[in-house]
Amino acid sequence: MRAIPPDVRTLPAETRLWRVYVSGGDHPSAWDRMRAFGPLPDARFDHHAEPQGVQEREILYGAIGDQTVAACSAEVLREVTNALC
Repeated sequence: MRAIPPDVRTLPAETRLWRVYVSGGDHPSAWDRMRAFGPLPDARFDHHAEPQGVQEREILYGAIGDQTVAACSAEVLREVTNALC
């Protein structure tokens, strides 16, 4: 994954982002908040630097386009499945 460059886009302020998120557990999230704690061991695309802790960097995972519900659901289900195994 590290060999693939990021796809960086600047979106207009009115762009709707879709999001499915985990609101419980050790590091709960909210629909309108970015996460400053990281990196999390089970987050695939966590850009936080080591060592783990609260950082100035923050992240919010969202999706746009035709496959948003599928993409968001797959990411959250992957996290939940990994946490249960």
